[in-house]
Amino acid sequence: MQVATEIRVSVSGYGRQVHQLTTGRINLGSLVYDHKIREATFIGDGERWILKQEKPTLSSPLTRHYKLYQEEKVILSASRTGPGFMVAFEYEKHPASLVRKSYTPPSYQLLVDNRVMLMIKKPGLLKRDAILEIMSPVDLLLVVFSYFIVATHWRLVRLQATRQ
Repeated sequence: MQVATEIRVSVSGYGRQVHQLTTGRINLGSLVYDHKIREATFIGDGERWILKQEKPTLSSPLTRHYKLYQEEKVILSASRTGPGFMVAFEYEKHPASLVRKSYTPPSYQLLVDNRVMLMIKKPGLLKRDAILEIMSPVDLLLVVFSYFIVATHWRLVRLQATRQ
């Protein structure tokens, strides 16, 4: 399996985190994540996207909804239901899903039409940074959306571990 390219994500900050996406020496953009309002802004490649995680409702506390906006219009929308990690959505009229590949180290796969497009991994259990391996040509929009969902999940898992 040959990797077309690799994107490294460097994370800085705590309450308001900056996730810097780079490949080699090229800066692809920054995802500025404010955890208090469950919202992030991606600026890069001449684009500006707003990503949001909606709060769970009382009627379905295990369901998580994620949305990506461009100029106040929803471009992508996804849902994760149940206690496990499986996110399903539609991308350009093709079924897409984000699934957990392994627990240690944590890694996730983005599948579009059952074809692996992207692998999201942590370099180690205690590291905040991430490595995104591009397995097939994929839009930056889809890479950023998938990474946002996984980074939100990682933060939720960390918070639950500190509360126990």
